[in-house]
Amino acid sequence: RMSRADIEKIERMESLEAFYEYYTGEDVRDLEELIRRLKGPLERGEYDELFYMAERLYIERFSGALCDFDPFYRRPLERFLKWKADRAGMRTALALALRGEGEKMRGLAEGTLGRIRPWKLEQIALAGEGSFKEEVLSTPYGDLIKRSSLEGALSPDPFVFERFLDLLEMEVAEEIYIQYTLSLGTILRHLMLRRLEARNLRLVLLGLARGMPRESVMKMMITGGG
Repeated sequence: RMSRADIEKIERMESLEAFYEYYTGEDVRDLEELIRRLKGPLERGEYDELFYMAERLYIERFSGALCDFDPFYRRPLERFLKWKADRAGMRTALALALRGEGEKMRGLAEGTLGRIRPWKLEQIALAGEGSFKEEVLSTPYGDLIKRSSLEGALSPDPFVFERFLDLLEMEVAEEIYIQYTLSLGTILRHLMLRRLEARNLRLVLLGLARGMPRESVMKMMITGGG
């Protein structure tokens, strides 16, 4: 059975590869194959196959093992697995968006982003206090927050607060990013309001600003900035 220390060790892992190897003791050939295929031309049906392949790798593959865990640890681990699978799907969608392969591919990527449930914007607004909250509401993203209900007792989430600070820092990259197929606003609404590697996306945006080749940017997104 897993100890609390085991759970904490998993939660600190920064890559899907490390998580995969930790649980299976296997190499990451399946992941390498996924990345290899993403680097090549993708057909419409093939994209769906890749997205669900990621889900299978990070949820279904370990579902049987979860039954052996103490119930106290099972639920947080299930949540962690789901987050990792979502993250894999996000990277896939973002990689496709960065490729800019026409209207069909853009629609496919946006459809995937739309299936990912964003965190509540109210949490972002309530994460700050005093003048900082007013400053947040005055940004271009404040309209998104204002359109959400701010009523009710909502607990501020420190992860949301940290990620939103990252988003504010990324505003300088917006003019670079909008030339690609997905707007920064779309990314913010559907991706960055979750526990996602905001710093990795900022790294990608800054890479674009420095004129990096699109292939290099795509690789950075797939590998999480590594």
